[in-house]
Order: sequence, then structure tokens, then C-alpha cells
Amino acid sequence: MQLRPAARMARARGRGWGALLGALLLLGSLPALAQDRVPVRVGDHPTHGRLVFDWPAPPAFTVEQQGDRLVLRFPAGAAVDLAGARRPPRNMLAVTPAEGGIAIALKPGARARVFRIGNRLVVDALNPEGAAPPAVEEVRAAPSPAPASPAQARAAATAPRAAPASRPAAPPA
Repeated sequence: MQLRPAARMARARGRGWGALLGALLLLGSLPALAQDRVPVRVGDHPTHGRLVFDWPAPPAFTVEQQGDRLVLRFPAGAAVDLAGARRPPRNMLAVTPAEGGIAIALKPGARARVFRIGNRLVVDALNPEGAAPPAVEEVRAAPSPAPASPAQARAAATAPRAAPASRPAAPPA
């Protein structure tokens, strides 16, 4: 059976839309190229400094340590936003982009600990061995004066409290 020219054109047009739809679906599934940049947070703790990478899905990564330099490498196309690490946390000197990932310069003697929690990648820079955590200034409340006798304590507990001062009425207009 021979198709008429109009039927052939309609069939070809249907194939064109199918090909376009398939190409759009393929483009939407490309990993990392269409992803947003991965934000980075920092935290300072008494025993370590911390970097946290908030990935949209559990990340694939490799870690290399060369002396006091730690390099994290991510899959091609991964974009990490280091704006949150402009001021590096405790025990880290710098956090900079590196080929295929980021580089972390550790303070001399600091030890790195890298682990994953769900979609987050965490890098801790632990205090050097034997280093004491920073001193925390202790603030104490001033002690309240003790009553002179038990009878005075009971009287103070049961005494009516002064009512708050009321505001004077507004003058009539």
C-alpha cells in the first residue's frame, strides 16, 4: 500500500518531534554540567576546624595528602563554591581551587579527618598532638546574698511583690 504524500509528511513530522523530545531528555540527564555550585560552610570548634561541602547527592571523591597539604578531587564537571571558606577555619591556612577539586593547606602538625555524612562531605583539621584547646573565658553569675536567718528567708519568699508601676492616664483631649 502506497502512502499519499500528505500522510508521509505527517509521519515524518511525528518522528521529528520524537527526536527532539529524546534529545531534550538526554540533555536533562547530563550529570554535574547542569548542577548548581556546591556550597561550602566552615566551623570552628575547640579541638578542630571543619569544612562541610553540601552536595545534592552523595559525592564521589578521592583524597591525597602531601605533608601539610590535602587535595580533594571530585568528578569532572563538579563546581564547588568556596565563598563560604574565604576565612579558613581553625588549623587550616587556606582553602583554594586545585585541578579537579580543592586544596587545603593545614597548619603544621594539624591532622586531617575526612568523612561523609549522607550528602555532606566533612573535612576536619584536628589540633596537633599535645596542643591544648584554647582557653575559654569562664563567666560566673554574681552570687545572690543569703538571708540572715531561716525566718527571714520564709518572710522573703511569702512577701507580696510590688506591683509594676502603672502609666499615668493620658490627659483628656
